[in-house]
Amino acid sequence: MDESNMKKFKVGVLAATGAVGQNYVNLLENHPWFEITFLAASKDSESYGEAVSKRGWFVSSDIPENVKNMKVYDARNIEKAAELCDFVFSALGSDVAKELEPLYASELPVVSNSSAYRRDELVPMLIPEINADHAKIIPAQKKAKCFKNGFIAVKPNCSLQSYMKPIYALIKEGYQIDKMIVTTLQASSGAGRPGVPSLDLIDNIIPYIQGEESKSENEPYKILGQATEHGIKNYEGIKISANCARVPVRDGHTAAVNFSFKDKKPSIEEIIKIWENFKGKPQEYNLPFAPKQPIVYRREENRPQPVLDREAGKGMAISVGRLRECEVFDYKFVCLSHNTIRGAAGG
Repeated sequence: MDESNMKKFKVGVLAATGAVGQNYVNLLENHPWFEITFLAASKDSESYGEAVSKRGWFVSSDIPENVKNMKVYDARNIEKAAELCDFVFSALGSDVAKELEPLYASELPVVSNSSAYRRDELVPMLIPEINADHAKIIPAQKKAKCFKNGFIAVKPNCSLQSYMKPIYALIKEGYQIDKMIVTTLQASSGAGRPGVPSLDLIDNIIPYIQGEESKSENEPYKILGQATEHGIKNYEGIKISANCARVPVRDGHTAAVNFSFKDKKPSIEEIIKIWENFKGKPQEYNLPFAPKQPIVYRREENRPQPVLDREAGKGMAISVGRLRECEVFDYKFVCLSHNTIRGAAGG
């Protein structure tokens, strides 16, 4: 595709001043396909720079110059969004998203980071390397929900990004996995801002994150499911048990996974080969933010680590390591993804 002559899509960012919204704004700077034309938050503000200065700018690079002086609209100003945008990215909190996203979807496509509609069988929950074909459910969604011009598509819980691609890559090659135990060690930035108080998290691990274990145990069934004319039918070939903890790491969700196969069992060497050769639709289409190598296998005995590996593929790749035999299940491994890039705005 010749991107130099391509007309850019005009996009909006809802909840643009929050942690995920700021990552959207940062990732969209100089994007070859998208141009930000609308920013929204809980109330109007004269400029984006002014609005984020009150909350703090949480991204390591500076506020993009192209949005610094852009007006921030109240998120309920859907009429203005429809006037200025082709579609919107939503970083709205779940309760607000439940109310506002259908209103936006009546006028514009909504690509959402929120959990509000993840369990709706007519809303595709996408990890593009796994289930891009779930987008075909959108016409049925538009008809059932009477969306005039738009639709809702969502991404899954951020912690799933680290282990779903390695698991799917094996299923895709005909190795059916029947049981998994997943333990996630989730970064502090996953709680947003102001997030977890530092005195709670420094020198500590919090073994409970509200709603995370349920999401980790249930969302994979939809991701691995099939899109039918009536909605997405959940996958039934696997049982998952999850433990989720908040750890004193800024960015990067780590997961330790124990798993077993239903029938035939590949060797460790074959599993690594499958992971290293894995590609999906984003790689096939050479999308601008798609990592060339979506699964990076680290052979060092002490990798992956958040500080060393979260930026793999500009934060969009998954790092996997420590694949070894398990005395209870068949195998176990450790994996890592950048939670605010791949897990949130970039996903």
